[in-house]
Amino acid sequence: MLSICKRFFYLLRQYGMKLNPAKCAFGVSSGKFLGFMVTQREIEVNLDQIKAVTNKPAPTSKKELQRLTEKLVALGRFIARFTDRLRPFFLALREANKSGWTHGCQNAFKEIKQYLAQPPILSSPQLGERLYLYLAVTDWAISVVLFLSLSPKEQRPVYFISKALADVETRYSRMEQTVLALRIVARKLRPYFQAHLIIVLTNQSLRNVLHKSDISGRMLQWAIELSEYGIDYQPRLSMKGQVMLDFIAEVPQPSTPDRESGKARWWILHVDGASRKSGSGIGLLLESPIGERLERCIYLGFHASNNETEYEAIMSGLNLATTIWASKVRIHGNSQLIVRQVLKEYEAKDERMAKYLLKVQESLN
Repeated sequence: MLSICKRFFYLLRQYGMKLNPAKCAFGVSSGKFLGFMVTQREIEVNLDQIKAVTNKPAPTSKKELQRLTEKLVALGRFIARFTDRLRPFFLALREANKSGWTHGCQNAFKEIKQYLAQPPILSSPQLGERLYLYLAVTDWAISVVLFLSLSPKEQRPVYFISKALADVETRYSRMEQTVLALRIVARKLRPYFQAHLIIVLTNQSLRNVLHKSDISGRMLQWAIELSEYGIDYQPRLSMKGQVMLDFIAEVPQPSTPDRESGKARWWILHVDGASRKSGSGIGLLLESPIGERLERCIYLGFHASNNETEYEAIMSGLNLATTIWASKVRIHGNSQLIVRQVLKEYEAKDERMAKYLLKVQESLN
């Protein structure tokens, strides 16, 4: 510690810089730095920044929507798939003749609040530690998570990055977009790439593409730029850790032979809702045709009956299935009443239940 301080003050004197003693702290194990709560191994989001979002009512004008978006941008490092989550906001801000707030914005705002109720804690890797990188590409954005993998079931995020694709970039091939995502994150997180071995988890043949002797154009330029780093490529891990589940939950999956041939196979969705005095919540389990599982437990920020939580679970499960392009889904629920209402065998006589039923049927159609 003393040697670091000595070197630090030497550099200050060398360049004629001065410090404000009221804004300096030495020898502390934790504290507030650049708006974050920093410890020796972890970086936490400032709770005041979260409260500025979660306590804010829905915007009533474009100006308020823009202010809300700016506050969320400041939290982007802690939000997985930031651009995908806020896409309704960005689309609303582009519309010149509308008030700005849409139904899509409301859903996105609700999801963001739920996400920020338990924000991720970012880890600070030690020099030389092996880091893993997961790339996700959609039609409008690229998203990246850099993380430490302590075990197949435990990962700790280091950094989240998300960026909207420019108009010309949306016309790139999916392979080019994936390499572009790697180039962007290598530039933004250059200190991490220089100090650590980076393992890119991908099912695409990035290694073969970037080492081909006949590549040209922008791919050649990107390959040369990436060649200075120690990057390895491995197949994607089994998605058991919460970091990977949170990141991949709304990322479209790559094309499969079944999808390309039009023979999409069934996904299985298990839903369950519970209502107690302490609060209401829902549980989801979505299983792919090849056995991959996505699990979610969501706390509802309002009191709901058992039947209402069942409907909330179905709607959340359908939203999850839609975002990962699951075209054929079988739903398994615990409430025979709700199942028969959805199958149109029973009527929903209660007004609230009728609204829930209508919403579910619209999603199914």
